[in-house]
Amino acid sequence: MTTSQIQHLESLKFFLFTRALHPELFEIRDDIRITKDAYEAQIWITGCSHVIAFYRGDAALTEVVADRNTPLPTHGRCLEIPFRGEKKHERKQFSGIDYM
Repeated sequence: MTTSQIQHLESLKFFLFTRALHPELFEIRDDIRITKDAYEAQIWITGCSHVIAFYRGDAALTEVVADRNTPLPTHGRCLEIPFRGEKKHERKQFSGIDYM
């Protein structure tokens, strides 16, 4: 079985949330968990996009690349920018998580 999907960069957005997101929001094709001493990361491959959540204690920071029409919550959303083009964003010391 072959699955193909056409995705245009112009239709993608980059989101950053200061919380975890529910898996029901996404069509998860693969789920990978990485555990280290200082943090845990969960990576969901969702077709032509991804969700990466970083956890440290009770804190969570979640990066999402998704189509601009994907319904995502506004609660906890701290960044929403077009995916295409060079970007620089830092979020220092969010409950022990530095994000760049």
